[in-house]
Amino acid sequence: MQASFSHTTAILVFANSSKEELKHKTFVQDGQLFDMLTAQTLRTVKSTGLPYFHYSEDQQLGGSFGERFTNAIEAVFHKGYDAVITLGNDTPELSKSHILEAYACLQSGRPVLGPSLDGGFYLMGITKALFDVSHFLHLPWQTATLAKQLGQFLGTFPARLVWLQRFSDLDALSDLQVLANSHRLGKALQGLIRNLLACARHLFHFSQSFIDSYLVQTYYNKGSPVFLHS
Repeated sequence: MQASFSHTTAILVFANSSKEELKHKTFVQDGQLFDMLTAQTLRTVKSTGLPYFHYSEDQQLGGSFGERFTNAIEAVFHKGYDAVITLGNDTPELSKSHILEAYACLQSGRPVLGPSLDGGFYLMGITKALFDVSHFLHLPWQTATLAKQLGQFLGTFPARLVWLQRFSDLDALSDLQVLANSHRLGKALQGLIRNLLACARHLFHFSQSFIDSYLVQTYYNKGSPVFLHS
């Protein structure tokens, strides 16, 4: 049976399409990973019973990430909600229980932050009363100090800030390695991540073999610059 909620809180899924993701996250060669991550995130969000809005690049407005993210939060508040829980699609360890924990905190007026290992955050729960557009626009977006500075801002309010568990998000090949053996991932996603890592290792060994064979062995006895002819 689906839980019953007062519709004062909405979830904002701020996640681009796989086509757009591939422009910025080049550690994979096709969009299958991002499609799977978005689908999993939306399933998790739907399971909470809370209203949600998915903002991809088609709905986002602004020239920078900070502007687009801030404008999306403001747009949800303009729909009449008193609190917003923001999520991306790149934290596969995120579960329904984490979202509902954030919801429970917001019901008592307390802001929530789920920090990422890289210094950003994967979840933020904020009430309309605490949301300051000007301050948000000037946060150090996409830097390693983002969560710290946002936490300092939210910590200035009487309602005590709640910190959730720290998780890894997927921004680089090293993040795939961290998540490859996570027990929180579904079998399909975990299998895909392991396949991507196997392909990456194969490409690395191939590249190293090419360098050893053609640059080291072939030109070892020459003092002139190396020119590779097609």
